[in-house]
This record gives sequence, C-alpha cells and structure tokens, in this order.
Amino acid sequence: LLNIIFRGSIFILLICLTIMTKQLFLFKVKKEKFFLNLLWAIPCLLVAIVNFPFSALISGSASISRPDLIVFVVIDCLLTAFIEEFIFRVELYPLFKDLFYKSKDRVLFATLISSFLFGLWHLLNMLNGADVASTLMQAGYATLIGMMLCITYEKTNNFWLIFFSFCNYKSLFISS
Repeated sequence: LLNIIFRGSIFILLICLTIMTKQLFLFKVKKEKFFLNLLWAIPCLLVAIVNFPFSALISGSASISRPDLIVFVVIDCLLTAFIEEFIFRVELYPLFKDLFYKSKDRVLFATLISSFLFGLWHLLNMLNGADVASTLMQAGYATLIGMMLCITYEKTNNFWLIFFSFCNYKSLFISS
C-alpha cells in the first residue's frame, strides 16, 4: 500500500508537470493514422503479453499466492509503467534528441542513451534484495525494450500506445 501511495504521488506530480509545461497533447488519442500507429505498438504489446507467466500458471508450476492483493498489484503495475514511460520516453528521450539536434543520427543517439538509462534504472532492484545475476539480465532486457519503446514513440508520438503496451507485471503475488 505504501508503494501505491508513493507512486500515486509521483503520478500526480508528473500530471501537474505536464499541465504546467503545456504538454497535454501527448495524452490525446489521435484519430488520424490511429490504426497505422497501432501497428507500431503491436510488437511492444506482444512482448508484454509474452512476459506474463501464462504457461506457468496454466501448467500449475506457478500459482497466485496472494489473490487478495491482485487489485493493489495491478494499480502498482499501472503506476510504475506510467511513471517509467513518462520519465524515459516523454521527458528524457526528447531531451536527448534536442541535445543532439545538429546530428543526423540524433534519434539513434537519443534512443541509445535513454534506453541505456532505462536499463540502469532497473539496477535499483538490487536495493530491494534482488540477486545480481537476474537484475543484470533484467537491466539488459529493459535496455532492449527501451529501444523498442523509443522507436514506437518516435513513430507514433503517442504516449498512450507505449504506456498500454508496456505495463509492468509484478511477480510479488506469483510463487513457483
């Protein structure tokens, strides 16, 4: 519950920042080219679906150990995804594009740097007791996913497509 309150507070601060900087256009669902833009989000959505442990739950090798927490876990996942995508795709990615405005490879540099920082961000999981090997693997994976999400954001310029296609799944309530 404390995580949800903390992330909810950050969520509210980010919404206020968006309103103050007049970036509300990022949250509008754009009707023009909607289906074309949706095609760019399909790979992100597929990665998110594949990462959920459906097969382990179906086969019985994993189970939901705390069904009473599912609502809180879903809220926590949505808040985490919103905050991460807002920071790394909506704020940092354009910032790095602006820093390299003279370069013809500015999109590439911005994608690599913001994605690398996204991967490094996931190293913080070691502070919560995660082991080094799995955290390093998660950081590498997050870097690659960050690249895919930057490309999707660059092509669609739509925050909602990347947000809804990349919701974090927590394993807090799944035991194997």
